[in-house]
Amino acid sequence: MILDWLMDTDPLTVTADLPVTDAIASLNQLQASCLLVFESHQLVGIFTERDAIKAVATAENWGNLAIADVMDRNVTTLSESEVSDLFQLLEFVRQNRISYLPIVAEQNQVVGLVSQSRLLEVLSEREIENSDFRPYQTLEEHLRINEQALSLSQNRIESILSSVEDVVWSIAPHTSQLLYINAATENVYGRSISEFIQNLNLWQDVIHPDDREWVLQANQLLYSAGRQDLEYRILWPDGQVRWIRARTRLVTDSNGDPIRIDGLTTDITERQSIQEQLRHDALHDGLTGLANRNLLKDRLDQALKRNQRQEKKLFAILFLDLDRFKIVNDSLGHQVGDRLLIEVAKRFQSCQRSQDTVARLGGDEFVILLEELDSFNDALKITQRIHQALISPIVLDDREIFVTASIGIAFGSPDADTNPNWVAAIIRDADTAMYRAKARGQGCYEVFSPFMHTDALNQMQIETDLRRTLSGSTDESMTPSHTIPISDRNVSDRKYVEFLVYYQPIFSLANQRIEGFEALVRWDHPTKGMISPIDFIPIAEETGLIVSIDRWVLASACYQLCLWRDRFPELAPLTMNVNLSSRHFSEPGLIEFLDQVLQKLD
Repeated sequence: MILDWLMDTDPLTVTADLPVTDAIASLNQLQASCLLVFESHQLVGIFTERDAIKAVATAENWGNLAIADVMDRNVTTLSESEVSDLFQLLEFVRQNRISYLPIVAEQNQVVGLVSQSRLLEVLSEREIENSDFRPYQTLEEHLRINEQALSLSQNRIESILSSVEDVVWSIAPHTSQLLYINAATENVYGRSISEFIQNLNLWQDVIHPDDREWVLQANQLLYSAGRQDLEYRILWPDGQVRWIRARTRLVTDSNGDPIRIDGLTTDITERQSIQEQLRHDALHDGLTGLANRNLLKDRLDQALKRNQRQEKKLFAILFLDLDRFKIVNDSLGHQVGDRLLIEVAKRFQSCQRSQDTVARLGGDEFVILLEELDSFNDALKITQRIHQALISPIVLDDREIFVTASIGIAFGSPDADTNPNWVAAIIRDADTAMYRAKARGQGCYEVFSPFMHTDALNQMQIETDLRRTLSGSTDESMTPSHTIPISDRNVSDRKYVEFLVYYQPIFSLANQRIEGFEALVRWDHPTKGMISPIDFIPIAEETGLIVSIDRWVLASACYQLCLWRDRFPELAPLTMNVNLSSRHFSEPGLIEFLDQVLQKLD
């Protein structure tokens, strides 16, 4: 038969749900140009190399697509009985613009595949004496067929390049004469092809002024490197700034002389915008937009280096904590609290100089880095300016909220880099000074001094020792049997063993006799000796450990009073005064505990 010379009788067939990635792999491995796609044993489409290129170029999620999503479903078939002449067949595929023509037999069963390129190849290169073939009649006809094949190939390439969203271009080396450019130029550069043809230097003129010099210098290296990959900004006619990625390749002849430069330019503005946002988010607080801890650390490192070059300049950080901010959150809600933080951040920014950095560490804690200070007083002046900025109330939902801040100040030292953790240390020092300021009252400030750090370490050690000695003690253990004075206890009982209760007599001058006692707790530390209540009671109050201590003192004092009454019945009824922290009245269980102690004394 006439089709035996050119028909592929074993074309590749696949199902419509085959992933595009697998289809491309099959085309590459088997060196095929198309796949016949079937659904329920019916031919429904053809997947070609062009479909693959278009999918990759236009669909961001092409790797998740099936060939049914991108294939050509307009399938034209031809019965093998209808093919009697190759020239007639060529005319049929040309008129219908068919690249691949399935040949079917009875019941539409595909028996082969004819490609237009194969048909042209047979007609132009083979001359068969079989009567089924009609040989070329003239040389002109032979040339016409070759020209048609070439035109078809060019149209195919142009169609592919026109569907690509990137700018594909080619220029002459040294002269920059434009050899080729596709239609995507208007989407990427905001300019038409004719503008690039009329102005050979337009591609240089559109480069952003801040990037132009280094881009032009980098382009000169193309002649030695052979390839280049640059990312830079361009300007559209309306002034819009866009980011592009330009990949170029120098094409040379057999002697190594440049013959043209080919390139592919991609608009990466959206990708660049996402990257910029990610970089911004990594260095800024999500609520206030201020610098975060990471950016603050970087700015502190830079401040130290500048300070080392400018010996007469100082730098400092202010650690700010809003006073009683928890009350705002508890009473008005966290949303109002967040809005308040945003407004406070704006006021802090209004006090900063151009060289300063305002950062939020989290919660209601802020840090301001002050650079290029002439004296210590400069930092104090800015601190006073901040307090002044907070005097007027912040109005939220027609509600006036007054805010004050406790501020700790720590100055940097030129030799700070000798300590690898100096950034954390200076923030810690400012934080320590802030707590000193907060202890003085609302809206105060303190400048850090080394003794504060030593004192803070001592307080931390006291807290640690308090927790150690109180570990394992519970309310149930605070019974009279566990509250006997130390001299009378069983030596195996170690709970509260370091605490003593001193009983200070209450003496009546009128009656000249003892009427009662006041129970006072003392701490006999195993290594530090007797620790004054002034040193450990405030820490116990702050940490909440005072509740356990007070209950132990109360139980001990009640039990001791019972012992004295039994031993000295002749004395008038004695009283016992025990100091209790106000924390007891914000926690449940005090009345129940008192009942429990009294019941065990009966």
